[in-house]
Parts: sequence; C-alpha cells; structure tokens
Amino acid sequence: NDEDVIILHNTSSSETVTFDLKSLKSENNAYILSSYSNFEILDYVGVNDASISGTTLTLGPQTTVIIK
Repeated sequence: NDEDVIILHNTSSSETVTFDLKSLKSENNAYILSSYSNFEILDYVGVNDASISGTTLTLGPQTTVIIK
C-alpha cells in the first residue's frame, strides 16, 4: 500500500541488541528515521523475539523484524 517499512536483521549468534530507531544513520550520516515517532512491529522471524517500546527496539540474536 503506500507505506514505508523497515527491515532490520540481527545476525549475531548470541547477542541481543537494543537501540533507539531514531539513531539509525544512512551512509552519508543523516538520521534516516528522525521524522518518525510512532513505530509498530508488523512481523518478526528467527530464533528469538523482537519488541518495541516507543522508539527503542530490542532484537534477539538471529532474528529479523519488519517495522512500519
């Protein structure tokens, strides 16, 4: 539909990552999600879980998440 989605992968075999989605930068160091304030997990797949609280994403090892 006319929505943007973000796909993130945690390829670590053992470490869970937690970070603020607004801190993600593009190749030219621009904050790519700075204008967004509401994120929702559409789906996740992999070995572990994914969760979001506000703009903070927690993504388990070997897990992929789709966010809108």
